[in-house]
Amino acid sequence: VLMSRVISKTVNFGVVPDGLGPANCANVIVVRPGAKLLPKFLAHYIRSSVAQQHLLSRKVGSAQMVVNTGVVRAWPIPVPALARQQEFVSTLDGIGAETNRLVSLYTRKLTALDGLRVSLLRDGVAGNLPNEE
Repeated sequence: VLMSRVISKTVNFGVVPDGLGPANCANVIVVRPGAKLLPKFLAHYIRSSVAQQHLLSRKVGSAQMVVNTGVVRAWPIPVPALARQQEFVSTLDGIGAETNRLVSLYTRKLTALDGLRVSLLRDGVAGNLPNEE
């Protein structure tokens, strides 16, 4: 898991995909979860308000706020059993997929409604709307 050292309102992070190969990175902290911690579980945990609050409350710097590697090294991360972590990841990934599906659906509906609004305005200005009598 890569975490951005430079932060603003949130700590940004990402799970390194398998097979990425060598990469040249700057201002990142490499977090190697080990055998007892799933990277995707760690990513979901970093996204949580508890983890964000913990890390953001320990940021340092004046011109550019950062999280030190020492803070990450000393960070108390809960480590449930691997089966429980996988269950947690599966549940949150499912919720994320459903959320993305709903956002896509609502975006399409809003676009369609905007098109309808434009069409009604155009027809109204042109006098093409039916009269109600």
